Amino acid sequence: MPRRILVLGDSNAWGWVPAVERRPLHRFADGIPWPEAMAARLGPDVRVRVDAVPARTTDLDDPVAAEIFTPLRPDDFNARAHLPSALVRAMPVDLVIVALGTNDLKARFGRTPETIAGGVLALADDIVGGRPDSAYAPPRVLILGPAPLGPLAPWTEDSFGGRHDAARALGPVLERMAAAAGRPIVLAGDVMGGSAHGEDGVHFTESDHAAMADALVDRVTRLLTAPDALA
Repeated sequence: MPRRILVLGDSNAWGWVPAVERRPLHRFADGIPWPEAMAARLGPDVRVRVDAVPARTTDLDDPVAAEIFTPLRPDDFNARAHLPSALVRAMPVDLVIVALGTNDLKARFGRTPETIAGGVLALADDIVGGRPDSAYAPPRVLILGPAPLGPLAPWTEDSFGGRHDAARALGPVLERMAAAAGRPIVLAGDVMGGSAHGEDGVHFTESDHAAMADALVDRVTRLLTAPDALA
């Protein structure tokens, strides 16, 4: 039976093409976003399902994003609120990659790196808690920590202005808290050598997506083949 992975992500997992203007919105072609590129590298014995929403947070409703992405509702951006349905849709799942936290950095939320990391780890706890009515074992979790912010475009400055220090601090804080909780983690900033290279300072370029896929293949393979190890 093929192994099954669920990617729970935001606009980078979705495939948002970086740009200096928010509109018009463009999405990378099939096969380019890192979850799809990773799936191709993992081969036919692994199935990857992507549940990604632009502007998604770990556990916050976002009325501002709802105005931009009508007719979505504020709670549509709250990953924790929609996690149970995402897991049921993808079931059975062997591994969930939680690729969230960037949007929690938005200035209007006023969140500290510790609070954001706590939101990521709360999702991980919910995932491994499983379902009492399921015949399947709870999935493992791999955390993909956000990259630092790069030079921002005017539209990303509106959301992320003044948050570069918090973004730089988030990776190490999340790495430390994940280690304490026994959760495997990969930091996007380590993979890309710093921030994403997109011209808006937030989103991955095509080469960033390829680098991310390459970096995750070995880690994912180890988690799927040695599920009892902290791979």
